[in-house]
Amino acid sequence: MRTLEEHQEYVSSNKPHVYDDATTLILNFDNNIGQFNGIIQNEDVTDGNDYISILSLEIDGNKNNNPSCSVDNIHMFRTYGGIIAYCDITDSCYHGIFITKNSDKFQILNNHVLRSNRHGIYPQGCSDNLISGNISEQNVITGIILYDYVAENIVCDENSVTGNICSRNGGSGLVVHNGRNNIISNNTCYANDESGIRSSGTDHTSICSNTCKANAMHGMYLSSSEDSIVSSNSCISNSQEQSGMYCGIYLSSSSYNNVQGNLIRGSIHKYGIDVHDSGCVGNIVTNNDLRDSGSTGKINDAGTGTITTAGNKV
Repeated sequence: MRTLEEHQEYVSSNKPHVYDDATTLILNFDNNIGQFNGIIQNEDVTDGNDYISILSLEIDGNKNNNPSCSVDNIHMFRTYGGIIAYCDITDSCYHGIFITKNSDKFQILNNHVLRSNRHGIYPQGCSDNLISGNISEQNVITGIILYDYVAENIVCDENSVTGNICSRNGGSGLVVHNGRNNIISNNTCYANDESGIRSSGTDHTSICSNTCKANAMHGMYLSSSEDSIVSSNSCISNSQEQSGMYCGIYLSSSSYNNVQGNLIRGSIHKYGIDVHDSGCVGNIVTNNDLRDSGSTGKINDAGTGTITTAGNKV
């Protein structure tokens, strides 16, 4: 086992950081360090770098000894075609893994991200990425979040977030904001302090075959989202913050979505599925199994032109 005492490392294009199990590299962040982007960051922060590999590292952000610091454990800016895999990312002063501003065709695979001071895994303004097989837990805000780069209106499109575990985070387990054609599948989000999965301001999102269990608020929460598929998900015993307050699946100002084939269980929910307001237009909500899914009711339809009830098992 080798330890790198330096507190920062720059990575250039096509430069791999690869270590086998016998020579795992540990990066320990020093005490009371000033501000910069990341313990590991790409070298060219103007034009970016391509095809960076960061593999099999242990990176400890030492956040308890850097109380005023906002440094990511891994920070990639405008990097293309890279991979971050098999890393243990702990105690980041800011985000665990942060890729931003057209860091496209990235793979973030099989990492364990623990106790970051903000988000665990955070692609911002990035498209066509694969985020798979990660465990992101006990982060202060979100386990995994896809968000637009607001300053330049760069959205997160056509990402695949699959087979991850997001648990015991201080916000939602998994969030997608302002993107199109993203796939959210086969993830498990449990015991988070807000909702299991949240989709806001998105279009043509596929949210399929996920499990949201024992989250404090909603199992799944769609707001201002359109033309999306929500199918074959399991939402079980959410609303842990207050019984009868939150729902298995909750839609607000979201239209033309197809909500089918979901399993909702737990009378702790207010409703199994809540189409919450008249701004929800033309949604299909059918073929869902809502038996024992809500204390107030199995389904609430306050939407406009919803196709519902007849095909649901209540």
